[in-house]
Amino acid sequence: MDLDGSSEFHPETLYLTSLSMPTRYALDGNTPNPFNPVTTLRFTLPRTVPVDLRIFNIQGQQVKHLLKGQELTWGPQVLVWDGTNDQGRQVASGTYIYQLSTPDFRQARTMQLLR
Repeated sequence: MDLDGSSEFHPETLYLTSLSMPTRYALDGNTPNPFNPVTTLRFTLPRTVPVDLRIFNIQGQQVKHLLKGQELTWGPQVLVWDGTNDQGRQVASGTYIYQLSTPDFRQARTMQLLR
C-alpha cells in the first residue's frame, strides 16, 4: 500500500528505493589472504571518481598498476589480482601493499602471497 492509499505497483520505484548509495569510501581486506595464485580486492565508492589502484612490494616499489585513473561509478567494486607484475611475470612470495587512491581519498592494506 502506498502512502496515498493506492496499491498500484511501480517496479521502478521498488528498484530505486532498494538501492542504498554508500556515504563513504571503504577499502576492504583482500580475500583470500594469504593467497595463491589469485586474490580479490573489494572497495566501495560514494560517488563516481577517477581511481588508482596500485600494488607495491614491502620495499615500496610499485609492482602492478591495476587501475590508472579510471573513472568508476559509485558503489561496490571488485577486482582480481593474479599475482603478476606490470610485465606479466609472477611475483615472489611475500607481503604486498595495495593502495586505493582517488582525488579525495587514499588508503592502503597489506596482503600475503604464498607460492
